Parts: sequence; structure tokens; C-alpha cells
Amino acid sequence: MANVHKRRRKNKQAQKEARRVFFEKKNVLDEPEVPVSELLSPEMKFEPIAMENELREIQMHFAADNTPSSDEEFMQVSDEDAPALSRKQLRRQRADQLPLLKAATSRPDLVDTADVTAPDPTFLVHLKALPGTVPVPPHWKSKRRFLATKAMRSSYQLPPSVEATGVGRVRAHALEHERTASAAQLARERVRPKMGKLGVDYQILFDAFHKHRYTPRLTRAGDVFYEGRDSLNREGSRRFTPGVITRALREALGMDKTSPPPWLHAMQRKGPPPAYPRLCVPGVNMDIPKGMPAGYGTHGWGARPTRNGEPVFLEPGTEQRREYYRAVHHGWADYVYA
Repeated sequence: MANVHKRRRKNKQAQKEARRVFFEKKNVLDEPEVPVSELLSPEMKFEPIAMENELREIQMHFAADNTPSSDEEFMQVSDEDAPALSRKQLRRQRADQLPLLKAATSRPDLVDTADVTAPDPTFLVHLKALPGTVPVPPHWKSKRRFLATKAMRSSYQLPPSVEATGVGRVRAHALEHERTASAAQLARERVRPKMGKLGVDYQILFDAFHKHRYTPRLTRAGDVFYEGRDSLNREGSRRFTPGVITRALREALGMDKTSPPPWLHAMQRKGPPPAYPRLCVPGVNMDIPKGMPAGYGTHGWGARPTRNGEPVFLEPGTEQRREYYRAVHHGWADYVYA
């Protein structure tokens, strides 16, 4: 700020000296016009300051509120000066960054197309790849409301043991009575209620909630709830077991009693499914069942993969398999295999 005032003072002194010298000249009007800077001595010459530069310096010193106070604000100012990109250019730029982001992490399967729009995509992918990290529900980028499709689903149904007590009928009768009764009648019932109107034996209620206790199916720690998961579990997932082929599925695939599963040869090349580490698959991490034909023919069960005489895929429950999964997952929880 001191430099600005000093330069102003110097310019004013130079202008006064120029006027004095100019008027001391004789016959100035008869002579051609001469720039003021040529009338001055070399030591008195000055360089005029542009008005815009002077205003910018004054604004930077006096407008403290508009002065950037950090590096981030300076970056924002420079970004505003940069030309704006169109949506097509932004999509093309983000599409070019996606393969680079996948190549920079050890878990490229966790990289989403929306990760490139984050303020720090590399740090975001690093957090997603940490062991034991719970993924963000995918509906965060959905424009419609969460669980909007639940309006088309049926209402909650009581468990069979609770429904057998008749509580549902008693509740429906009570709701119907509240709907048809007058306000005065409901007020009298609240003041002087009648006891013994339940109509359900207490022994039946005790057996329903203690003897025939219903345990709902719960998810494990770290599982993320997604829309439609509860209906899927309720409708059919309990009736199916991984690795067990039902009779209807065998008939649909045209399998007989000696036919191998259609996924057997692919598992012998790639290994058992990682989502079911305790799954026993004959021909993959177990020996081929006795009496079944070996080889890769029409009904052949192939051969259990080996490497240097040792099985490639260890059987579930062995100590080597426990150490292998601890080394691979190295998560915050201990994996227990029966």
C-alpha cells in the first residue's frame, strides 16, 4: 500500500514540474506540439500507471471481503476465468478418466461411473477399497424416492403362529367398531372401558410367542439393504440352497442322475464361487462322487484340478483354507469355516 501512495506522489510532482516548464517556454503556441515527457529532463521522466491496474490494486487492499484467503479460493477464481465446458465435453472427459481410475486401484470392480465426478476420485476409490468398508446404497443417485415401489406391495402378514391365535380378527373387529361408533360413544369407552373384551386365551398367546417362537431371517453385519430385497427373501430364497439342484430344475435342464451340473467345468477352470466359501462342490474342491464317470464327455465329471500333485482348491474346513481366506480378505472380522 505504501508503494501505491509513493508512486502517486511521484507522479503528481512530475506533472507539476511539467506544467512549470511548459509555461516558461517562449512562443509555445507557434511551435509544433511536443509531448510533455520530452520537455522534462531524463531524471524527471515517469511512466504513467494504467487506470485499471491502479483500481485493481486499490480493490485488493481495501476490499478485504473479496480477497481470496486460501489456495482453494484462488483455484475457484482461476476456474471461473476458464471457458465453460459443454455437457458433451464433460462426459467425454469423464469417460477418459474412468479407465485411468480403475488402473490406479487394486479393486477396479468397485469403481463406478459416478466416482469420476467426486472432488478427489482417487481418495474416494481408496476408501471404497478398504477392508470392511460398507458400500454406499446405490439409490443415492436415483431421482425417484427410495422405496417408491413398496406402494404396490401387499401389506405385512403375521407369522403363522401369531395368525393362529386370532389376534388379526380381533384387531379387525376393533378397527371396524372405531370406524362405525360415534364420537360420544368412543369418549365414554375411553372414560369407562370394558375389560375382558380380548376374546383370546392367554395360554394360546403364551404358546405363540414363547413355545412357537418365530425368528425372522436377519442379514449379517455389513450387508446393505436394497429395494426389493425383503420381498425376494420372503418369496423364494428360503426354498433354495446353493449347490442343490431341485427336481424341477433337473427336468428343465434335461439332466439324469449321473449328469454333472452345467457349471462344473467352468468352476474347475475358475474355482468355486467366492460368495460361498464353505460350499462343497464335487469335482472342484472335493473328489468326484463314486460311480460317476470321469472325463470331459457328454456325462463326464471332468477331474479335480491339481497342481504338482496337490489340489488347487482346498476343501472347506481345512486349516490351509482358513489361512488362505484370512490372507486374501484380511478384513476386520475373523472368518470361521466349519
